[in-house]
Order: sequence, then C-alpha cells, then structure tokens
Amino acid sequence: MKKLLYLVCVFVSLPVQSQDERKIFVDSLLTGVEVKKDIRYNTLDRPLLLDIYYPQRENNELLPCVMWIHGGGLTDNSIQKNYDIVRWGIARIVKQGFINISIDYRLITERQLPTAIQDCETAIRFIKSHAGQYGIDTNRIAVVGESAGGYLAGFCSFAGNSDIFSTKEWNHHSGKIACGVLWYPAISHPPYNMIDYISPGDVPVISIHGDRDTMVPIDQSYQIRNKCQENGLDFQLHVIQGADHGFFHKRWDFEANYRTYMEEAIEITIDFLKKNL
Repeated sequence: MKKLLYLVCVFVSLPVQSQDERKIFVDSLLTGVEVKKDIRYNTLDRPLLLDIYYPQRENNELLPCVMWIHGGGLTDNSIQKNYDIVRWGIARIVKQGFINISIDYRLITERQLPTAIQDCETAIRFIKSHAGQYGIDTNRIAVVGESAGGYLAGFCSFAGNSDIFSTKEWNHHSGKIACGVLWYPAISHPPYNMIDYISPGDVPVISIHGDRDTMVPIDQSYQIRNKCQENGLDFQLHVIQGADHGFFHKRWDFEANYRTYMEEAIEITIDFLKKNL
C-alpha cells in the first residue's frame, strides 16, 4: 500500500508549467485524430468509461486494438484515461494503424482489489463483445499500462487466459489478449502479486523501465523477467538509461531529456506491437 501511494509523488512534484508544456505538445500530436469519448463499458455499479482513438480508415477492415491503463498508484483520481502520458503514446501508435482505447477503472480508495483488475478484464471483454461495432479484430488486442497501470496490465497478460478475475459482464468472451506492454510496472499490492500469476502459455510481454527509477525500482521488472524465464515465456526487458519513473529526468528538460526517453519507449512499444499484433 505504501509503495503504490508513494508512486503518486512523482506526478505531484512535476511543476505545473512543465505539465502545461507536455499537454500542449500532446494536444498537437492528436490534432485531427478521430476520438469517441466516454463510452460506458460496464453494466453493474457506477459507470466506467473508455475513449476510442481511430487511425485513418479507408474500408471496413478490422484493425488491431491497443488498450491503455493509466497509473497513479491506484489512488490518484486526478490521473484518468485522458492522462497526457497515455495520450502521448496513443498519438504515436494510432498513426501506425492501431485502434487505441484508454480506460478508467475503480481505485482502491473506492473499492479494494481485485476490483481494478476485474474492471480491466471487463473492459477487454466489452471490446470483444462490441468488436464489430468499433471495427476491432478480437484476435489482435494488446494492453499497455504505465506504473500502477503496468501492474494491472500484468494481470491482464498473465491471468487473462483464466477466469480468475472474471465477472458476470460480457462473460461470453474471454479476457485473453495477444500481448502486453508494461511501462515501469509495480509488481505487488497486498494481497495480489503479479508474479504469482505467471505460468506457462502466457502471452508475450515486454517491460520498459528506466534505470534511475526511484519510485518503482527496476529490480521489479527483473523479477518479472526471471519468473517468465522460469516458465519459458516470451518476455523482453528494455532498460532506458538515465530515466526515472514516468521516463522523467531528475532535472526537467522537455526537449533534451524527457521527450527523448518517452519517444524511445514509444518506439520500442510500436516495434513490439507490430511484431505481436
């Protein structure tokens, strides 16, 4: 609990001017991108919403889909599906021909785990249930999560081929995906440790982590790698030299450091998605 609460500090400490600079840049990347906002994906409890970002489409061909899960330590309600780090990745990847979806989920301040994990699984099954309506190829769905979102994306990747976190919603479809991308992922929040759900037959996964991460030490990605290797899984770990949590640099410099780290992570993500979707 303390670890995930601590993760929020990195976002709070970022100067407001720097956040504005990032938002202006990300908004410019998304100019002209078609977005369908605030689509409800659950049927029980309070509404949970997602946004869909479309690449340019010339026909009715079903397209691969990337579902994004934002971070925030599972506690920060100021970080939502329109978080700039998520939209930055979306802006680059949507132009590669992928449909992108960003979701909200219930934080532990509202409902304890495994609710957030179940919400992510519900969103995947919703996507499959409405794939024809939204133009999605159900065999080519990936998840990308950052920080606490990486923790949740890990469960989507390693437990998606089971019904452990299934609910009654859209349960005529499975939560299985094609691959997962974890950005600087936390691995544990009591009593759920992502590593406990890694088993033979899980989908390909990549973790991208800064070697200067002071919020979620890079050792956590090494722990994921080791368990995946024990189970004979397709797992990659890419280390970004000099990057802190969120791919920040200890001294804020948008052009010289932060933007460079983010673009590196996004390019690695794109390569991985193209290979596996």
